Amino acid sequence: MHVDRGEQILICIQRCIGMLQNGEQLVRIVHVGDAPTDAKAAQWVATQGLPRLVAASTAKSTDSPLSSATTAAKADHVSASSHMSVKFLGVGTGKFSMSELVVAAGDAIEGVFDVAVLEQGLADPSFISHCDGSFTAVPAPRPGSGKNMENIRL
Repeated sequence: MHVDRGEQILICIQRCIGMLQNGEQLVRIVHVGDAPTDAKAAQWVATQGLPRLVAASTAKSTDSPLSSATTAAKADHVSASSHMSVKFLGVGTGKFSMSELVVAAGDAIEGVFDVAVLEQGLADPSFISHCDGSFTAVPAPRPGSGKNMENIRL
């Protein structure tokens, strides 16, 4: 199921790239979700979906003649955005616990995939800073590390 959600995220990414103007790049994707399948989908996009998208774009721009300047520009946007990173921003407002969302998301991969779970969801004062990339924090302990997960804000 998470691959289907991941494919939906890739469609959104492609649409965003299609709206970019000259000189613009998409560098950060934030997927907000309240279910483990959302976390898995974001992880899949970061580790498998984006590399596939970039590889397909590179193949189109090098292996076949592009039909128009617009198509060439879109391929360039994808290639230029090959350093995109994905963040799963879990919101602990659904039926799943913060701990379940953290476990489902897995480990962060520097420069590729980042994870944060906010107990208050959109109401959390740090929500926007997580989205725009300005939030920095020391990573919280993983479940099973002996720390209480109930009061962790990543």
